[in-house]
Parts: sequence; structure tokens; C-alpha cells
Amino acid sequence: MQDLTRATVLINSTVKKYLLGLPRSFRERAGEKFEFLELGLWEGKLRAKKLRTASSKCVFEAPLDKDKRLLFAVGNYGKPAKKDFVVYVWVVVAHANF
Repeated sequence: MQDLTRATVLINSTVKKYLLGLPRSFRERAGEKFEFLELGLWEGKLRAKKLRTASSKCVFEAPLDKDKRLLFAVGNYGKPAKKDFVVYVWVVVAHANF
């Protein structure tokens, strides 16, 4: 079996507070999406896509459900132990709002 690319997923405190206020079933689905982020399963399982940006930073979005989207960026964080890259989760937004 091949080694999977692994990421450290860092979640903004605002996102954490927001998710904690949602029903348990939604938090479980969101947790599954965070696992996909960690394992690098973005295309098939997470369905992440790169957004067009004006800055040099790449911002991605991934659906959490039919209305809510997760916005995140990728970078390095001084090579965390046994991890290949870092995913910075910034915000959860309604799809119609961005």
C-alpha cells in the first residue's frame, strides 16, 4: 500500500466556535471533511476546487453541504512532525455569500 500524503489541519477559532454551535450530525460530516483534508483526498471525496484570487495565495473551497462551503489555504509550517503540508481552514460561508 502506498504512503498517503498527510497534512496538519489548523482550524481558525471562529470556525471552531461556529461548528460547535451546529447539530451533531453536521459536525460529524464536517469532521469527515477535515479527515479528507488531512489525507489529501480532495478531488473525489472532498470535491475541493481552487478559487480565483487576486493575491499570490491559493484559496480553495469545498462543500460541507448544499449551502455551506469551507474556505481554506495550503502552506508549510516548518515541516510539522511526519506531515507533508499544512491546511489552514479560515471560514465556513453560505455558497450564495461568496
